Amino acid sequence: MSISKFCSNCGKPIFAEDKFCGSCGAKINYSFSEENAESVGNNPPRTDREQFAKTNSANARYYSVSPEKLAVLSIITFNLYLLYWFYKNWQAAEEQEELDISPFWRAFFAPLFADSLFKIILATSQKQGYKGNYSPLFLAVVFIIFYIAWKFSDPWWLMAFLAFVPLLPAQKAINFINSKNNSDFNY
Repeated sequence: MSISKFCSNCGKPIFAEDKFCGSCGAKINYSFSEENAESVGNNPPRTDREQFAKTNSANARYYSVSPEKLAVLSIITFNLYLLYWFYKNWQAAEEQEELDISPFWRAFFAPLFADSLFKIILATSQKQGYKGNYSPLFLAVVFIIFYIAWKFSDPWWLMAFLAFVPLLPAQKAINFINSKNNSDFNY
């Protein structure tokens, strides 16, 4: 088997004989005839890390959620939903950037790793034409303050319910990435 191209849905390498992507299950929309085999043989696709990263970055997918849903689920779960949000986005970042990390532990210690995730999301979105900008460090600091606010005295502990607010600029960038890469995108 030889790799003939990359999946248009997830960016993973696919083989000439595949009818569906082995990673995401998307249907491969091409017929692999002898004519196609010759063109693939004459110009073999690059399968090195650089090409994979370029293709993967162009098809990046992160965890999509509407800002309203992010706010409501964060508040009604007393910020537990934010751990899930961080987990899903670290999982996507691990796949997209080929990172050797544990998404679970990055989510568990979300305040310590928020800055890193915000940087990755911003860089990925700007590569795809996102015009917005935010300070990952500022968002991380504000997130930490709101996240630990439940330890404050009355009435300051109520600020803990606002822990989702610093995630909104990153979520806006994520929704841009996903809408850019998928024409039938919705959250």
